[in-house]
Amino acid sequence: MGGSISPISIFLLMKKLLFCIMMFFNLLTYGQQIKEQLKSYKIDQLEKLQKVEPRKVLIYVYASWCSYCKAMDQVVWRDTSIIRLLNRSVYFVKFDVEQQDVVFFNGAKYDFKASKGVHDFVLEITRSKHQIAYPMLVLWSEDYKPLIEYHSFLSAKELKEILLAYL
Repeated sequence: MGGSISPISIFLLMKKLLFCIMMFFNLLTYGQQIKEQLKSYKIDQLEKLQKVEPRKVLIYVYASWCSYCKAMDQVVWRDTSIIRLLNRSVYFVKFDVEQQDVVFFNGAKYDFKASKGVHDFVLEITRSKHQIAYPMLVLWSEDYKPLIEYHSFLSAKELKEILLAYL
């Protein structure tokens, strides 16, 4: 019986091998699950944040019914290069145009006006007060001066090129 391996030994060896393979794939998927998340802030947090670490501000105005906004949520805001760039360079604000919350910013109070179908804050920050289209992106300087404004879907590549020109 010298040199032969019993079926039980083969079974135990195969079980250990299978366990090792499963652990390897588990570690791979765990690494994918801990991707960096996009940090989002509320408008009323900006003044405190700017006192600690001044940064430009990117405001993403969206509507829940907007298909282009949903596409940006699914593609652009999940792109790892965009997430890294935004988390390190700007304060990112995601603002629902139809939100009912009262917003206090820069000494003023803004709220939703049902008759207009839009939040007053959005009307305040846009240059085109009467022709708002979604998604809307507004980039402010550290002292809240408007730098750019876009009223359309932007791919991750387009957004990155635009932001890199201003950051």
